[in-house]
Amino acid sequence: MKRIFLRTLVAAAMLLGTASCSYEEESLLRWMLRNQTDTPLFFAFGDNAPFCLEPGEYRLLGTATVTGFQKSDRRIFFDRNPQYQTLSVSAALNGTPLRVWQRGQTDDSSRSFFDISQWEEEYPLSSDYDFVFQVTPQDIANE
Repeated sequence: MKRIFLRTLVAAAMLLGTASCSYEEESLLRWMLRNQTDTPLFFAFGDNAPFCLEPGEYRLLGTATVTGFQKSDRRIFFDRNPQYQTLSVSAALNGTPLRVWQRGQTDDSSRSFFDISQWEEEYPLSSDYDFVFQVTPQDIANE
């Protein structure tokens, strides 16, 4: 009888120990910029050196690893990169900007790089997430 009681007690302790060690999967988040136009474009954050994206090309802007991913985690990119206040797009190196997005600027009539809800979500693996802002011909069209 003592042996059965002891085995039951050990089994219960093991179950209790396993239940208290809940595991939350880590997710890798990636933020990318993509040129969805037919021409090469030059991008610059503030006064930083411009970089070129060919048509269809992506540029990795940042990554983060989080535990227990929540939709609100998408904003981490902007929270961790306060230096990104302005993004300009031009057709030539040091050319006149075709489009300038400013952080905090609200314009209901157009898309904004700084509005994370306008970034597309892609899921390359079950626990990883890519957030892609696609610059389209409409984004850089002269108004």
